[in-house]
Amino acid sequence: MMIDKKALKETIVDVALGIILAAPISYITLSIAHNNDLTISNTTALQITVFTLVALLRKYFVRVYYK
Repeated sequence: MMIDKKALKETIVDVALGIILAAPISYITLSIAHNNDLTISNTTALQITVFTLVALLRKYFVRVYYK
């Protein structure tokens, strides 16, 4: 099996960016939830929404960059 080095590099960069972004996004969303007295369910929904939107944007821009 041949390894596609370009695809591997794109994957590593994408995952690394995700890891770098995860901590501040988590901190910000949890702070917002705490300051607004959100329930656990609402906090979960907030985090799922924010993480999904950021992941879609991140993946799009990484893919465009490596295209």
